[in-house]
Amino acid sequence: MRSNSDDVERKVYGVIKGIPLLGSAYSYTRGLVYTAKGNTTEAKYSFGEATNLDNLNPLKTPYNTVKGIRNTLSDYDKGIWIGKRGLGGGIAPKLSISPGIDISHWAILINGRVYQLGLESKSKLFCASTDSESEIYSFDWTLTNKSSSKTSKELIEKGNRLCSSNSYGLLGPFQKGINCQTFVAEMLAFAVGISRENAELYIIGLIGTAFF
Repeated sequence: MRSNSDDVERKVYGVIKGIPLLGSAYSYTRGLVYTAKGNTTEAKYSFGEATNLDNLNPLKTPYNTVKGIRNTLSDYDKGIWIGKRGLGGGIAPKLSISPGIDISHWAILINGRVYQLGLESKSKLFCASTDSESEIYSFDWTLTNKSSSKTSKELIEKGNRLCSSNSYGLLGPFQKGINCQTFVAEMLAFAVGISRENAELYIIGLIGTAFF
């Protein structure tokens, strides 16, 4: 279980980490502190954010600050959130380009439950779903202004249908199949009743890229 002080610090960190240079320095220090405390989830998250290439663009600082403040006022168990995590368990650099070709792993959090693409092999995919605290806190989340009345059973069934009818496609929209990012777009589309194309446009408008 997380302590109240850890939750408060995490929310403050959500604002600081998006400030160029200061955020990277704080992230490295935070990673070392949580490593010493034995909290590998927060340590990996911190080291991943230290190398988040999106945060190096000063033009994104206002957006990152607003996002951090908005997140501090919201709870993960309510609403729809889009999550990103560095590859390699969260420690690799992240770079936002567009849904399907980002350099990061994506998940979607709907009313407190994470849904993400699981991969046993290129031809065997599955919908991984959990409300595990450690899994939730391993991602950098962005709150949407969308809501969904779909049940977790309906969402898992939709995820499994996507997985059973597709193979893995690393390049997302540029080849047949799905990857973790197009999976999230499909799940958002299903959850709120829009097309996948509109879901992808919405995500781009919400999160942007490393360049704007």
